[in-house]
Amino acid sequence: DASIRASCQPILSIKPDVDILMAFDEQAIEIGRSELGPEGIVLYDSTGSAKDVPKAYGFPFATLVGGQVGQPIYKNTAAYGALSVLLGFDPVVTRQVIEERFTRRGEEALAKNLKALDIGQQAALSVPGLADRWHVEAGDAHDQ
Repeated sequence: DASIRASCQPILSIKPDVDILMAFDEQAIEIGRSELGPEGIVLYDSTGSAKDVPKAYGFPFATLVGGQVGQPIYKNTAAYGALSVLLGFDPVVTRQVIEERFTRRGEEALAKNLKALDIGQQAALSVPGLADRWHVEAGDAHDQ
């Protein structure tokens, strides 16, 4: 269970509900669904199902990544790619984040993560109306 809050302005209170739930299995959906706000959506690995969740978008992250990259473990990076499209992140900056994170792990790890990122981005772009649904403006990086 993790929560991310982002804003270019100071965050002065805790929002009581969740806009986006990222789930890799049905248990995560069941646990998190009660926290979804009225406009909240679920992005999930469609090797499972999202029963009775009206705004759920399933992507076969593990299957796609396993087939194209060789190991389903890279599904986390694919999910980040899909989320980056949903939030309207700059694709260049999104790629730089992966490069900064995985360059130290070697060329192979970097290449596989960049491929997984692309898989997730392309999957999200294939869903009408999903791209840039919750646009997050770029801001200056700082610690809070």
